[in-house]
Amino acid sequence: MPNNSPRLVGSKRKTGRARAPISNHTLGNGRRRRIGSDQAQIAANEYSLLNYAIGYAGAMPRRVSLKNTDVWIVPVVLTSAGYGIVGEVGVILVDAATGKIIGASSRKEVRSAGARLAKEKRAELDAAFHRARKA
Repeated sequence: MPNNSPRLVGSKRKTGRARAPISNHTLGNGRRRRIGSDQAQIAANEYSLLNYAIGYAGAMPRRVSLKNTDVWIVPVVLTSAGYGIVGEVGVILVDAATGKIIGASSRKEVRSAGARLAKEKRAELDAAFHRARKA
């Protein structure tokens, strides 16, 4: 007898389980499926890489319910090898139903905030870089 149950597709996690695809299909109760925080962060990371630069990434998403929709607000952070997260420099809004980017801090704003933050923490970043090179 054929198996008619829906298959999960997508990349496998470390647990070996397949991840469900981003979908905007409605459930039986009329509500739309929602993407999870992991999927929102993945969408934000892709947007950051394509629109800001290497070194900018999405941090921990927070879901917000608005009048007609839910969105994920994903902070954009500047990162540095050997140091980790340097600080927050902007935000990306991800539609919780579709996974699409619906708003984001401008490239100019994010890059300017990143440059200011890097300048403020220059000594700490340099020290972390030198520690990482010695390891």
